[in-house]
Amino acid sequence: TMGFYLGYALSLYGREQDRLSHVLVNAPYESHPQFFYPTPGSVPICAREPDSQPCDARDAKVTLADIPFVRLREGLDPELMEGTASFSAVVADAQRALPPLALELDPANLTVTAGGESFELKPAWFAFYWMLAERAHRGHSGAHWSDEGIGKELLGYYGQVVNPASGRYEKTEDAYSRGVSAENFNPAKAHIKQELERRLGRRRAEPYLITAQEVIPGTRYRRVGLTLPPETIRIAGGKVAGPGKAVRNQDDRRQRSS
Repeated sequence: TMGFYLGYALSLYGREQDRLSHVLVNAPYESHPQFFYPTPGSVPICAREPDSQPCDARDAKVTLADIPFVRLREGLDPELMEGTASFSAVVADAQRALPPLALELDPANLTVTAGGESFELKPAWFAFYWMLAERAHRGHSGAHWSDEGIGKELLGYYGQVVNPASGRYEKTEDAYSRGVSAENFNPAKAHIKQELERRLGRRRAEPYLITAQEVIPGTRYRRVGLTLPPETIRIAGGKVAGPGKAVRNQDDRRQRSS
């Protein structure tokens, strides 16, 4: 039992440089009360029952076996690394880090549910993440700020999470009408990554992050998107925002402007 707990603790807390090993000793020396290590000189000892044959400690073979183990440390809540949490609490947190892949976006509430955890995103970030999630759900490629029509596509999603008659929407519309650039495209990716890792931890957040995809032909740029399987992505209410649309459904009549 203690050996199990020690190995389990190393799986939960073990760092990259930590190793788990097991010392193996061949018969009849294993567990022999008179054997401690292979001696340089001859040290006769009697073998245990039922053989009871004489043997020599210098002939013993000792092997150090390296045992691989799963490192779960990176997926745990940093507060649990302080050593004050119970074993059961740490195990429960590790278990939450291993749910089936599932991403659900709720445009009506700006809520993202990833890995069993739900949290809100700011409207601009949610619209950006929604666009990429919708593309992945449909099996399409990612996006890049230089893509033709990307501004209209982003506005289509943004117009469903804020009031299209608001000053915030008009300001964004005016900015995108002048062209989308890396300056108003890449920050959303960074903010979403930061929020996912803050809520889920680095290891749990990894499948849901926006990552680089294929190289755009004739350029050195890569599109970005989600790598989740399409069947793991769900958009609550079945809402889809096409390019240039800024239409709200019944749930959006609150005329949110933030």
